[in-house]
Amino acid sequence: MNARTTLLACALAVPTAFAGTAFAGSNKVAQQDAQWLKNIHQTSLAAIKAGKAAKKNGNSPLVNKVAEKIIADDQVLDKKVKMLAKDEGVDLPNSPSTKQQSELQTVKSKNGTEFDKLWTKTMLKAELKAGNQAQAEVAKGKSHKVKKLAKTALPAINLEQNMLQHALAKIKSTTKASVSK
Repeated sequence: MNARTTLLACALAVPTAFAGTAFAGSNKVAQQDAQWLKNIHQTSLAAIKAGKAAKKNGNSPLVNKVAEKIIADDQVLDKKVKMLAKDEGVDLPNSPSTKQQSELQTVKSKNGTEFDKLWTKTMLKAELKAGNQAQAEVAKGKSHKVKKLAKTALPAINLEQNMLQHALAKIKSTTKASVSK
């Protein structure tokens, strides 16, 4: 091979090698986006389990109503998360985090108004965290699709936060009223 043929072969090989690398990497979602998908999936799994526990063990009709809303919203969101994660090649965990599972066990150990109060506080804390994570994903995420999903999740998360705050205020006022009688 002469120098000219060698140079031409190298010139053709280099873009092909880079194109293969770029193409292989283009289906890979950024670490931040993958982590948000994993976190919101675990949060949804935990919220669904917690909602079911509230429907079974809750004392207040208001807690039951909030639990139904959370279950419905998180089932819809989690379905979208699973589809997007599959499309983006992100492996999702099969269960809530160890911490989420432990918190749920603590809540489930309570009864009556004590259950309602702890369930509502725990869920509010989780929804606030989910909202902050979704806002961070919208602001700093790399994947347009993941950012869009986070953005569409925010209204439901905000509504659930408001419902939980309202329920917690009602539970506290009911508890104070029954103590003062």
